[in-house]
Amino acid sequence: MIFHRAKYLLVIFAICLVDCIKSLSQNYNNQLKPIYNQNKNQREYLPSQRVPLHVDNYVAPQTVTLEDGVYLVYELHISNFYYETIKLDGIEVLSDTISKKVLFDCVKDCFQSKFKNIATSNDSLKMNLLPGQRGILFMWVKLHDKIIPSELYHNILVEIGTRKSALPLPPIVVATQLKPYKLISPPLKGLWLVGQGADPEVESVDGHNRLLYPYAGKLRIPQRYATDWVKLNDSGKAFEGDLTINENYYGFGDNVYAVADGIILQTQNDVPENIPPNMTVPRTAKNITGNFVILKLENNKSAYYGHLKTGSVIVKPGDKVKAGQVIAKVGNTGNSTAAHLHFQIQSGDLFMDEGYPYEFLSVKKFGQMTKSAVNDVADKGASFKLSSSPTRLKNVHPSYGSVLFLE
Repeated sequence: MIFHRAKYLLVIFAICLVDCIKSLSQNYNNQLKPIYNQNKNQREYLPSQRVPLHVDNYVAPQTVTLEDGVYLVYELHISNFYYETIKLDGIEVLSDTISKKVLFDCVKDCFQSKFKNIATSNDSLKMNLLPGQRGILFMWVKLHDKIIPSELYHNILVEIGTRKSALPLPPIVVATQLKPYKLISPPLKGLWLVGQGADPEVESVDGHNRLLYPYAGKLRIPQRYATDWVKLNDSGKAFEGDLTINENYYGFGDNVYAVADGIILQTQNDVPENIPPNMTVPRTAKNITGNFVILKLENNKSAYYGHLKTGSVIVKPGDKVKAGQVIAKVGNTGNSTAAHLHFQIQSGDLFMDEGYPYEFLSVKKFGQMTKSAVNDVADKGASFKLSSSPTRLKNVHPSYGSVLFLE
């Protein structure tokens, strides 16, 4: 009797499980309907949960405010677990509202510019994931109405042979409780160009926010929000005269400041200067970031200052410093071809910890450079016409190509 009752309960459980799976499947498929009714070019991609991709999100989407608006920043790690090639065509991002509003629609060239295939850098091949291959999609989703969703839904558009499918992903929770770190003081003072930095349009394909570091068994992006600062003079030039002399670069030897009260964790002070415009000092694991300072901040954050001038670091591990205190000078050491400061905030005490967004309380913007202008000014000695009417920005993270006055 007990056996028959247990068998009956198992049957009931199995029926409920099947119903739950059907319901879950129906919910995922329903989220696609508004999109495919609106976008006639994508009706051919039929919703399917059987697309053999494995998709992971390691660091939850987090908001960062750039000069042109609020963005959600995160990555999707996509792997092919099939015996055939899967062609990636695009992605759609939806909010968690009842209407499942489309926040971001990125297909073909847009997708290609934001996708990094670990196995190849060839643009004509990287959208085709071979069996076992993996890639990372770097997401900077702009919130046009500044309403931060609590969850994000995604549809990945693929082709397998002649079949076109849309893979609906489970919802990804947005880290709405995390806020960018507010810098009490800037790391530098004066007029500076963001030569590398936050880059939603991925103009700089090999920029900081795409560099992956496997460390302690985990893939990390320490430089997700890192910034390279290049000093400009009043004529918008980075250097004058012989470009092989460090002292001819306006930023070389400038003071570097503590961005908040904290404790010095690590320093390095003996890496020789490179002779611009080349890296003349052989790179090693020890000196790749040149001379550096790591400053311990509150809430398990730290600030990393890299490529500092040889012998200029005037603090040591254990020192307590105040916001605005001079700690070193700008140099050209390590993985560097000209004087600049590499600055980043990370979630932990090591350079290899995950990058974390930061914001200035207030800065003045004197212009915005294109990718070609950045290269011309930083590498060729070109000048950039500064705005005669700078814009005051508050609570923003610096963007690639911005010319900012830090004070």
